[in-house]
Amino acid sequence: MNIYTESEPVSLEYRLDLEQVLSTAAMRFVAQVKLDEAIDAALEDAGSLVGADRAYLFQFVDDGALMNNTHEWCAPGVSAQIDNLQVLTSARFPWLMRKLRAGKSFQIENVAALPQEASAEREVLAAQDIHSCLIMPIQATRTLMGFVGFDNVRAPEAWRAEHVELLSLIGQLTANALERDSAYSELERSNKRQQAILENIPDIAWLKDDQSRYLAVNETFAQSCGVAAQALIGKTDLDIWPAELAHKYRSDDREVMRCRQPKRMEEPVEDRELGKRWVETIKTPIVDDNGGVIGTTGIARDITERKRAEQALRASEERYRRLVEGAPVIVYRYATRKGASYWSPKVQDVLGFSPQDVADNPYLWHDAIHPEDLSRVDTAIAGFEEGKSIDLEYRICGVNGEWHWFSDRSVGRRDQHGDIVIEGVATDITERKAVEEVLFEEREKALVTLRSI
Repeated sequence: MNIYTESEPVSLEYRLDLEQVLSTAAMRFVAQVKLDEAIDAALEDAGSLVGADRAYLFQFVDDGALMNNTHEWCAPGVSAQIDNLQVLTSARFPWLMRKLRAGKSFQIENVAALPQEASAEREVLAAQDIHSCLIMPIQATRTLMGFVGFDNVRAPEAWRAEHVELLSLIGQLTANALERDSAYSELERSNKRQQAILENIPDIAWLKDDQSRYLAVNETFAQSCGVAAQALIGKTDLDIWPAELAHKYRSDDREVMRCRQPKRMEEPVEDRELGKRWVETIKTPIVDDNGGVIGTTGIARDITERKRAEQALRASEERYRRLVEGAPVIVYRYATRKGASYWSPKVQDVLGFSPQDVADNPYLWHDAIHPEDLSRVDTAIAGFEEGKSIDLEYRICGVNGEWHWFSDRSVGRRDQHGDIVIEGVATDITERKAVEEVLFEEREKALVTLRSI
């Protein structure tokens, strides 16, 4: 069931449509369209392109114990099944789960011919009148998040290699968007939890003399190092913490006393029960009535979950950046008053504009628009509606003097200063335009021939 039908060479029209589907999906995610709407639209575009009857996304919850059909698109005349596919027990479908954990796409060419070990899967699929399906697992940081798929309910069909390619790319975009959204949500939840803790539970706090000996600590501090608070009085960091951390803490104390200024930092601590944790620490010099520095006081709050969320977010952002920079389109951000603030590297491949060129002239792209197209582009930007997409085709002159046709899909918004900010995706359609021109000329010749008969 993992053998895909060998297809005829993919047509230029299909390849252009494929790039359009992918660039549109990327644009929606980049432009921060609501995630659910972006996923629904991507499924509809992909399902329509391959002629599927359904396209869908399943996501796992409770550490993979349950699965839910979270998004679904159906072709006209095909009944929706999403309401019937909620809170499904993963253990009920061992054959499916084994396939998904293998991490590769697979197709079911004929549901009725599924083996006995897949009887549960056959029952569920048959109940939906599914004849054949193509399924692609989606993963994030080697964790199975769920799967995307195409169904055919009107007749069995062997899926083509280009269908597999499309589903794989849509799955990658969706997985990255879900992971990025999860990282943002986790960071937000972590910040809210941290705020609640700070408002209800005292932070770690202490007082030291000018030799970095503890004069007083609170109960939270004592609990963190697993020693009674009274037993810590007179001790130094060398008596409590690992040597590397202790020397760092004492160095910070000396800096604070020497500079006579508070110091804020993020640093590791060793909790006797929880292991290595991260705290945000503020250390302040203690000054006596005569102006002499007699010690330091400090307060530290646990930010471990926030650090983990930030790390996950950075990793997700990096993966998303690589995905955008590797896409066969130009992703950009442009403001009417400030010019371009971002162009993906593809702009150099297509037009020859280097990052330095764009930095030196933020209006380089705008200035390179064909004079016959410029007023139309400016009019579209000036007349934008908040959140509405702008769809244009126009010409750009590259550094070698050649004109390139682009299909530009973007979304406009106003920033806090009233500037119009355009974020979008530009696809090079020069080759398509050339084909259209040839077809037009051939048609004209044919009309001339017919008229002469």
